[in-house]
Order: sequence, then C-alpha cells, then structure tokens
Amino acid sequence: MEELVIETTECFPCPVNEDGISMCEKAIQVETTNDGHCKHLISSKWIRTQKSIEDKYPYTCKEESSCSKFMSYLAPCTNTTGKDAVFKFLPFVNVVRKYKFRKYFVGDLLSGISVACLHFPQGMAFGISSSLAPAYGLYTSFFPVILYMIFGTSPHTSFGTNAVIALSTAELVSVETFTGRSIALPNISSETNTTYAPSTDDILLYKASIAAASSFFAGIILFLLGVFRLGIVTTYLSDSFIGGFTTGAAFHIFTSQIQTASGFKYPSLRGLEKLFSHT
Repeated sequence: MEELVIETTECFPCPVNEDGISMCEKAIQVETTNDGHCKHLISSKWIRTQKSIEDKYPYTCKEESSCSKFMSYLAPCTNTTGKDAVFKFLPFVNVVRKYKFRKYFVGDLLSGISVACLHFPQGMAFGISSSLAPAYGLYTSFFPVILYMIFGTSPHTSFGTNAVIALSTAELVSVETFTGRSIALPNISSETNTTYAPSTDDILLYKASIAAASSFFAGIILFLLGVFRLGIVTTYLSDSFIGGFTTGAAFHIFTSQIQTASGFKYPSLRGLEKLFSHT
C-alpha cells in the first residue's frame, strides 16, 4: 500500500466543539486566517492495490451440488419462456395470432399473385439452365416459399430459384452425367444382340437424382453453418470481393443463355473453356 497525500486550499467556517476549541486545530495540519477560517488543508489516505484487497478479503468459491446446478437449469423453463421459444422457432404462429385480416389481406393477396407471376417463367427458365426439366424449376420456386412461410421472420423476402445455383447445378449434373451414365444407365442388350440406348426420360431422371443429392448435402452444410452461427464469416468478405463475384456471376449467367436464346448448337465444354465458348 502507498500513502496518497492530497493538498487542497479551501475556505470554510471551522466548527467549534464544546470546549471552544476549533476543530481545524485538531485535524490534520492546517493553517488558519485571522477570522478563524481554514486556509490550507492537507489530507492523506491509504491506497490499496487489488492484491492487498484480495489478501485482506479473500474470496471463497461456494461449490454447488449437481442437483442444485440441474435445478438452476430447469428454473428458467417456465410456461412463459416455453411459449416465447415456440414463437421464436415458429414465427408463423405469432403472425397468424396478430394478423389483421381486413387490413392486410387484399394487399398480401395482390403481392402474392404478382410474385407468383414472376416466379413461374423464372422458375422454368432456371430449371432449363440447370440442365433439368422446366418442372423442377417450378418445384424449386414453390417449396422454399412454403418452408420460409413457417420458419421465416421477414415479410419482405422472396425466395425461389437462383441463377448462380442453377449454373452450379448444371455444371455438376453435366460432369456426373458424362462420367457416370455408362455405369448408372447401362445399355440394354437383348438375346438378338440388339443394343438399346437409354431414353431421354431415363437421362433426365438420372440428372434429377444428381441435382437432388447435391441439394440435400448443400442443405445439411447450410444447416450446420446456421447451428454453429458461422454467418459471421460473411462480415470479413470485402466489398471488392462481393462486387467482383457478383459481376463475374452476372457475366457467366448472360453468356450461358446465348445458346438457348439464339438456337445455335455447338459441342458442350467444361471448365474455363465453357465461358469462352458461350461468347
């Protein structure tokens, strides 16, 4: 411990005790003026460090039993907190309870029709971009919206097909179809040695199975990222990186539609050559 000395200069009336002695004379070293007022006051006090406080007032940790810890975990689980947890996990329930039908229904109905009119052609176009049948694009536009209606929290979000995901799926489907079709869809030979090639429906079904498997594993990865709260990683993505990725994706999407829009047929390529072949 160290002694801290504080010197102050103040003027105030000095109190007098019962014996008529000024309290300033019995205090710490002071100087008084002729009118009995303190002129200079010197005070001191001790400064304690954290270690000295811990040595003088030691902290004792009270050990809790396992039963006490378990009961403390169960204490917050009341009816109110359980209801809040349900509303947080299923926001749709709370929305239905507080929904003002007369005020919002007409506007929501018109908004739903407008968004549906947008997603119908867009879903079919992205289904074709994924090297699948147009119907699969409609499935992708329908089911995510139903799930987000139950578990989502934003009333302004429009879910559905995505161009970048469609092109990534098309790349995976084309590669796996090219390398695995001979194994998954073998040619059928009859007793007369006549060979039948797989039909177009079989090839489309095989492509759909590849797309479904990739979507399933992508969903598992995204679910785990959400459970472990790894969305914070996007905070470290710079604006230049996001801008470059968006520009490159837009250019790739535009060039991928040239063949379908123009009607020209040319050999399908993979990798970096595919981007130049589009142009």
